[in-house]
Amino acid sequence: KQYLAGVFQRLLREDPELRKKAYQVQADLWLSADGQVTRVVLVQSSGDAQTDAQVLAALRAPHATQRTPASLTLPVRLSLKGRRPE
Repeated sequence: KQYLAGVFQRLLREDPELRKKAYQVQADLWLSADGQVTRVVLVQSSGDAQTDAQVLAALRAPHATQRTPASLTLPVRLSLKGRRPE
């Protein structure tokens, strides 16, 4: 789970729009056996609908992640933060 949180946190930091924003969200993710995101549900909003939509779109985009371990319980709840650059 920590590995996945790091992967998705890095992905959001690299997004050109999201890297300019400060936010905190929680999302539940379901992953296929090959590591692709099959479903995302926002659990805790950032308070900004546009930011929430951008985060969800970034999480749903195809990614190169490792295979999902069979022991991983789905959904995986991730707490993700963005910090505005100084």
